[in-house]
Amino acid sequence: MKLLFLLFAAVSAYSQMLSAGAKAGVPLTDAYTDVQVADGASSHFIDRYTVGPTAEFHFPFHLSVEVDALYRHSGFYVIGAHVPTGNASVNEWQIPLLAKYEAIPLGPIRPFVDGGVAYRHLSDSLASVVSLAVQNPNNAGIAIGGGITLKILHMRLSPEVRYTHWSQVAFSNSAVVSTNNQADFLVGFTF
Repeated sequence: MKLLFLLFAAVSAYSQMLSAGAKAGVPLTDAYTDVQVADGASSHFIDRYTVGPTAEFHFPFHLSVEVDALYRHSGFYVIGAHVPTGNASVNEWQIPLLAKYEAIPLGPIRPFVDGGVAYRHLSDSLASVVSLAVQNPNNAGIAIGGGITLKILHMRLSPEVRYTHWSQVAFSNSAVVSTNNQADFLVGFTF
């Protein structure tokens, strides 16, 4: 009987050490910056969504480590009177590794801050007339964020605002340049 109790306690403690689930979100900043183009051309950006799996390893003293694998799809198109009109679509994977601190709970709500490093890989999936060359497809950056965790039964709902500064511009062409600064609103669902 004692052995069964110890086994149950160990499994229960282990499950509290790891939570896994998914994150989804939308960008708060544009992924691209306008470049002045002759003949009145204009660039229009389409920032779509971010989605992917997440895992969090919990430690004592309200500390944890989070790792995500976030997929982001975005694109842009160029319209001009005397320049070729076209569009491009970009696939992006981001893998942030963050240290996280949860403050003392306020009822079911736990405010948190997180920060760490992020890795990014970009590839162009479609380029129509617009020439898109990814100069720095692999890039690293620094990420910081904050939000709240709401515990509902066995689920954690964690909305957060996250800022990432990338060390290099991923690509640029005659119509558009990727930005080094990125802000996102993300919501995590973990168990």
